[in-house]
Amino acid sequence: MPRVIELLDKKVETLFNRQDFEYLLERYMRYEAVQYFRDVIEEIEDSYNGQIDELTVQNENLREKLEDIREVCRE
Repeated sequence: MPRVIELLDKKVETLFNRQDFEYLLERYMRYEAVQYFRDVIEEIEDSYNGQIDELTVQNENLREKLEDIREVCRE
């Protein structure tokens, strides 16, 4: 979804994706800011993916425990 932002110099920019924002970072703050932004995004994505993996394992463990309980109840 596009986002319209107003810059300090009163210019209005429409951002359609992350690359549009990176362009503005590079234009106004230079490449080091873009690289920092990319590094932060990568850290967030890695953390998110790690949490998803942990939750997937926990979910599978709970499913196994539930199945064990069901088997005991059937006996």
